[in-house]
Amino acid sequence: MKRIVQRRAKIEARMAPLRALAKKAVPPDATDAQVEAELDGNPKKYPAWHELVAARKALAAEEDKLKRAAQAAVAQRISRKEAVDRAPGAVLEKE
Repeated sequence: MKRIVQRRAKIEARMAPLRALAKKAVPPDATDAQVEAELDGNPKKYPAWHELVAARKALAAEEDKLKRAAQAAVAQRISRKEAVDRAPGAVLEKE
């Protein structure tokens, strides 16, 4: 998970200057959505933007997959512990 955080930080660091450049191209009172539209709508002006967005989405999917795997592992451990606790003659541990 630490590597994902580091990779996300690198991607965001590369996106920040592009956002700043796009902010200069839109009216001063432009919203974040308008800045994003400027970035999305001008691939020649901001060539790396789409690549960075795709990398961020892939990283989010990877992070989601790791979280689901961790949740499944925890659920499996809990199920095993409950099965042992329900077994005949089981002695429950003190908490």
